[in-house]
Amino acid sequence: MDIPSFFNRIDFISILLPGYVPIVAYLVIFRPATLFSERALSFDLFSSVVFIVAGPALGLALLQLHRGALAIISILRARSPKKKVEDERFLVNYAKVRVRMKTDERLELDEAEALCDFGISTAIGLLGLCVLIFLKLGWFRIDFIIMLAGGIILLLGAYLQWSESYSPLVDILTKKYARSR
Repeated sequence: MDIPSFFNRIDFISILLPGYVPIVAYLVIFRPATLFSERALSFDLFSSVVFIVAGPALGLALLQLHRGALAIISILRARSPKKKVEDERFLVNYAKVRVRMKTDERLELDEAEALCDFGISTAIGLLGLCVLIFLKLGWFRIDFIIMLAGGIILLLGAYLQWSESYSPLVDILTKKYARSR
């Protein structure tokens, strides 16, 4: 599938895919006739609704949900005034570094961040489907177990992506460009 020109690879990874996965999984589990029956939606209508409207909308909502939740958690944590000042300095420094970075470095950092976003957003979508499956169909079902396992694996993968790729890359680039003021 070609990505429309107004989306780039980073958008596709961090916004579009996390919206598509839960929508398609929902349709397969709860509305299979929409996809697989004689009265199924035409492929053109289905792809227009899911891939152009619903997928990006859900993906962006999931992205904003997890980033907003992380920001709120960060604000609410009991932290010393010294830690708050350090965090503010880091954010200002980070913004300055992003401006100084070479394009290929910025793309590498953005892709690492997008992969973290993909894992977290898609996991939230799958775990949300777990709740829906539990409430409507019960928990001792193969689809519930698959969604739960998928959500947990994606969360663990996102954490590893953050700790092994994104965070070290931020540290390296911050040190590199902090010296070249």
